[in-house]
Amino acid sequence: MTSATPPTAHPTPVNRPPTTDDPHTTLEAACPIRVGEEVTGRENRARRGVVRYLHTRDGIAECVVETSDNNELRRYCVPPWTLIPADGDPSPEWRDRMRAFEHAQRDGAVTLMCRRHNQVAEQAEALARRIADIVEALHDGNLPDLDEPLAGDAQDLDSELGYLNEFLDDVLDSGLLTAEEIQHHLATSFE
Repeated sequence: MTSATPPTAHPTPVNRPPTTDDPHTTLEAACPIRVGEEVTGRENRARRGVVRYLHTRDGIAECVVETSDNNELRRYCVPPWTLIPADGDPSPEWRDRMRAFEHAQRDGAVTLMCRRHNQVAEQAEALARRIADIVEALHDGNLPDLDEPLAGDAQDLDSELGYLNEFLDDVLDSGLLTAEEIQHHLATSFE
């Protein structure tokens, strides 16, 4: 289990039937992990915990799992696809449902990642055009006409780049995509 940090977003349950009105649920597949279920790691079964709730953070599903370490309760945010029921090996149907859920989460993350990346690139291009106009005016011996200061646009771009980097870290930490896959999707999102 990865992080002892509590979730940063308000919990949005993903354990209910998805609706088209709820952007935080996955329409393609339902998560087979249930609130109240005892789980363990898919790869490392040494630690057990109880799922307290499921939520999404930036569209990526997480389970909040509570464990008792040396009689001290701890909560961890863990991607559901890294967990299995603690009561034994899951059935092939359960594994298929989890695989479908993980693939749907991956597809959603790729779509959102590419959309955000392209929006930030467009923002950077617009700022670059403004700066190029200023450079051209200065080279022509003129003072540029700045109806709107550049600082606001530059700060907005800086904030969006920070937000995009955090999202990419979340995608990477979730195990949905590798760094190479992220690079590939971002490089091909402009084609």
